Amino acid sequence: MTSSEEETTAVTAGEGVQQIPAVIQVVQPPAVADARDALLAAIGKEAQHLRTQSQARHPRPWRNSPAPTPW
Repeated sequence: MTSSEEETTAVTAGEGVQQIPAVIQVVQPPAVADARDALLAAIGKEAQHLRTQSQARHPRPWRNSPAPTPW
């Protein structure tokens, strides 16, 4: 259930009573952003490493060859 569905359910649940959904703001410490950035960088490096390994094992010469000459 998405948050919009929850809010709709909460508003229509009370017969004739309008319920106001609570708004909660979460402040993330700088360490959370730093950890996320480091994790995304590590995932990117690993993906590049796997791509390089895959290309070394399975070269695709047709990708680097010139386009065929039309007849």
